[in-house]
Amino acid sequence: MATPPLAAARAEAYRIIESIRLPGSHFRTDIGLAAADPAQMQTVSHLIGIAVQRVQAGQAAGGSRVVGEEGEITPDMLAPALPPPLSIDQLLQR
Repeated sequence: MATPPLAAARAEAYRIIESIRLPGSHFRTDIGLAAADPAQMQTVSHLIGIAVQRVQAGQAAGGSRVVGEEGEITPDMLAPALPPPLSIDQLLQR
């Protein structure tokens, strides 16, 4: 099963950040989330503006945060990752 584009992009961004090694360096990750509301006509510029506002809110709260529509998103708020689906071959081998 292919990795969803957003998950692949996030994994690649973290891989790049973690590959940078500078003496005494410290990286902070702030993420602002914005998604299109199907009930509203929203431009890409509007969504980027929302995401930037949420990044700024995360930075104002101390940094290294993920901020969504209703505020900070913490790891315990996320649903656990689902295991990949089994293939027919894997089912038949059980």
